[in-house]
Amino acid sequence: MRALIYKSFETGYNLTLNVLLMKIPIRYITIVVGILLLTFLIITINLAFILPKADPPPDIVIELTEERIEYGRYLANHVMLCMDCHAVRDFSLFGGPPIPESIGAGGERFGREMGLPGEFVTPNMTTAALGDWTDGEIFRAIVSGVSKEGKALFPLMPYPHYSQLDGSVFI
Repeated sequence: MRALIYKSFETGYNLTLNVLLMKIPIRYITIVVGILLLTFLIITINLAFILPKADPPPDIVIELTEERIEYGRYLANHVMLCMDCHAVRDFSLFGGPPIPESIGAGGERFGREMGLPGEFVTPNMTTAALGDWTDGEIFRAIVSGVSKEGKALFPLMPYPHYSQLDGSVFI
């Protein structure tokens, strides 16, 4: 190395060698800073424009008639299968049917053994838990995956599929 620097002094290339040695670290620093800025920009654009924003819940009131209650029970148990998750299931029986006393009360555990990043227990969705929710807030939770407080529901809830249905199915 000394011979190279000594030679560069003799030939006048010392300045060029120093500039070359300084450009390499600056080039790497510039690349790293550029990648970090690009990553920050992509995340900011994703959060600001691509992710859905929660609309306020619709102002709806659903009249409770015997027919609507039966239709809702049919949807929740046989079509949309809400009770497959929002009930504890008895896997000692074929097909793991929901335990009748737990229907709607939640409590089914989903964990790492199912490929999830942690543990998740389905919440209670009976009138005891949803009693202070408006019909619009319940509708928004089902079709948008947004809780009463405006927080995202766990993505295990199939709200992207429910959002594709005609809203009159629920009303």
